[in-house]
Amino acid sequence: MINKEMNKDIIINKINSINSGFILDIDIDHFQQINEKYGFNIGDKVLIEVSERIKNVLNKYKLNVDVTRINADEFVVIIKDKPKEFIEKISSEIINIMTKEFVFDEITLNVTVSIGISSFTVGCNDEEVIKSVKEAMILAKKVEEISTS
Repeated sequence: MINKEMNKDIIINKINSINSGFILDIDIDHFQQINEKYGFNIGDKVLIEVSERIKNVLNKYKLNVDVTRINADEFVVIIKDKPKEFIEKISSEIINIMTKEFVFDEITLNVTVSIGISSFTVGCNDEEVIKSVKEAMILAKKVEEISTS
């Protein structure tokens, strides 16, 4: 549940320190299956590689923002002072960069992510922002599951 998420206080502090922006909730699809099939060692490598690929997209646009892990397979990125179209473009690039195969020794994996996006402004209820972006990510995940079935 939200209260048990790792680094939640960091996310709330970031939201409260920015006048307005967007929060992206990036979740690795079917991550539990990766751990079950290939083991936690490969799962850990996937987590590191997903985070690095997200950072590569952010660096491409000279965005000096953190990629914060909030759950086993979930990351948050907070971006301030950018238009919604820019945020959507970044999100699409994050999804697209994951289409390149993940290769670890003899194992090759295809990994996808689902991204929820929510805007926030100064004085907003941080719990509501977190709930909103979580719901957006869950909706994105449902859309991804429908499109791949």
